[in-house]
Amino acid sequence: MLRAALRRLPPFAWLVSFTWIALYVNFCSGALVRVTNSGLGCPDWPLCNGNASPPLAGHAVIEFSNRILAAGVILTTVALAYRGWREPQKWLAFAIAAGTFAQGPLGGITILVNLHPIAVASHFLLAIVVFSLSTVLLVDIRYPPGDAIERPSWLRPVTLAYLAWGFLLIVSGAIVTTSSTHPGADNVPRLYSLLDVTYWHVRIAATFVAATAVFLFLLSRLEQTGRRVPRLAWAVVGLVALQIVIGETQWRDQLPWYLVWLHVMTATLLWSALVALGRTLLPAAAVSPSRAPSPSPARA
Repeated sequence: MLRAALRRLPPFAWLVSFTWIALYVNFCSGALVRVTNSGLGCPDWPLCNGNASPPLAGHAVIEFSNRILAAGVILTTVALAYRGWREPQKWLAFAIAAGTFAQGPLGGITILVNLHPIAVASHFLLAIVVFSLSTVLLVDIRYPPGDAIERPSWLRPVTLAYLAWGFLLIVSGAIVTTSSTHPGADNVPRLYSLLDVTYWHVRIAATFVAATAVFLFLLSRLEQTGRRVPRLAWAVVGLVALQIVIGETQWRDQLPWYLVWLHVMTATLLWSALVALGRTLLPAAAVSPSRAPSPSPARA
């Protein structure tokens, strides 16, 4: 029966797309648990108050529903690793499955330590890493390089520095969340003072906006960018603008949970767009003309 089910799996490319969507939905579900302070709705793991089903209470239902969804996502990534084992990207697919599987026990540890902010932040950042890997795989499989892109010597270091600053923005946002009014549950410790970490997060965000303007200006000076680079660049611009509006509004409105949730979901899409842009500009198999291998001599 298991072999028959595995044979009925969709093609690898479609499974990659479905996995990316499933990971994003699971990420949004986990963010919902945090912003509604439902993290201890089921104070034990993997059961809920010692039962296989949660009580009909808001926090318990939200928390346990996220666990069920996560279990489905784990099975999806395992299927991805199985289907991709004969593909060139097999180790990337395996890393996605391994990272997603690790989220289960890490989530359990997070609950058992009563949502310690370090555990909560680690749970969040591992999800970001796995989602980044799925974005790279999605670009490689669904959107392989097809357009000629000019790649001057400065492009790699500048792109990597820009992505590093974007990741720093994500990390600072995670620290803000673990220090705010939505740390995952009521009466759990905060990591730092909310005003202090927000001060730094806002400044990192401001410099990131400036870096985005400079980076996209440099890209516009390239003679060849293909079609996908401008599309991803506009997606980054739109998501950055949306984040600014949401971030300012949520702060002025005293951080309502639905705006914080929207802010987290948009930040995740923004990071995925940055990773996709970086992967498009710097594909792993790219070989510059100056370093292209010379043709082998013809045999006599």
